[in-house]
Amino acid sequence: MRAILALAPAALLTIACSASPDPSEGSAGQAVQPGIASPSSSSPGNPPIAATPSRAPLACADGVAPQAYVWASDGTLFAFDPGTLATRSLGVISCTSSANPYSLAVSRSGVAYVGYDDGSVYEVDIASLACASTPLAPGQLGLQGFYGIALGAETGADRLYVYGESTLGVSDVSDFILFDVGQVEKAPTQGLDLKVDPYGRMFGLSSGGTLLELDPSTGSIVGQDSTGFDGSAGWALLSYESRLYFIGGRSGGVSLYDIASKSLLPTGQVNQGIVGAAAVPCIPATGAAPGSTASANPFSPGEVWIGTYGCAQGVTDVALAVDTVDGNSMTGRFDFDWVSGSTTGSFDLTGSFDPVTHKATFTPGPWESQPGPSWSTVGMDGFVDLSGLEYSGDITFQGCGAFSVHR
Repeated sequence: MRAILALAPAALLTIACSASPDPSEGSAGQAVQPGIASPSSSSPGNPPIAATPSRAPLACADGVAPQAYVWASDGTLFAFDPGTLATRSLGVISCTSSANPYSLAVSRSGVAYVGYDDGSVYEVDIASLACASTPLAPGQLGLQGFYGIALGAETGADRLYVYGESTLGVSDVSDFILFDVGQVEKAPTQGLDLKVDPYGRMFGLSSGGTLLELDPSTGSIVGQDSTGFDGSAGWALLSYESRLYFIGGRSGGVSLYDIASKSLLPTGQVNQGIVGAAAVPCIPATGAAPGSTASANPFSPGEVWIGTYGCAQGVTDVALAVDTVDGNSMTGRFDFDWVSGSTTGSFDLTGSFDPVTHKATFTPGPWESQPGPSWSTVGMDGFVDLSGLEYSGDITFQGCGAFSVHR
């Protein structure tokens, strides 16, 4: 998205929890909010964005990974590989000469929807780059321009979501008559680039780095993170498979945002001023294509996944040691080291992995080494990313937050 006035680029949770000073909390205690990089990572009025989705992802219909695209400020559309940052020019989209490119969405049928800063939206055939105007005219729901647009993650007909001036609307892609979903109260004033991920979660990124998760049925804010991203010289949000990429600046700097650890990791740049980015919100089906990362159990005997988590005692180092693997069932051990408290401990785990959704769940077993009676075991509930290298989610214990480990 272009800036309004100018061109617009972990902590992990513990599995063990110490007791709270409040005796009414029992042996487990009341945990503090973990998994937050800094006190400013969430809004005082909204909770941080949860690491674990509430539903399974939408599978790609053809079984292969979706193609990502980025749209440059000069109108050039590029095929984009988020892993390598490679781009391939597909040509210039020239739907109008009276407005500037602003936002991008793509459909499963090979159609791109491009939004301009005057509020006009066009259908573009990605193969030929031929443009066709849509009936989506400025003025519906009081919106006058600077739309963020996104397509939903549904198995039926495509639905186009539109955000502008703190209003979320939705339409089908035949008549483009906007239905008022609701007002996004206390939304950033800079505007939002809008995207929906394969799990049906709707995200909006402002040029000031505020990331919102919105309820697509009401427009209410589900969660909010302050990411530290600077999109004052132009910005775009890309949801690709299970990951979120922020693109900003005149050189198209790309950063990967990890919801679990609340960390923004720069990965490089595309050397283009990018105003729009999009991919079909889906994840490849298990074993559907060579090279698909959605099948094999990523946990192997003898491996150790390391990271951090936080509960009542604060942020704590953790090692998830895998002992045995039988198909999609695992046993292991949770070893933790609370450095600031000079406390270590260990207990057994039993886990399972779902090869379709990449969800992994571990339930606690008996202690191997309990540091004291005020410490309790906890479980882990999360998702392994598509690289098979990172596992993040929520600690299943009252008052605990997120965790993140990697191998």
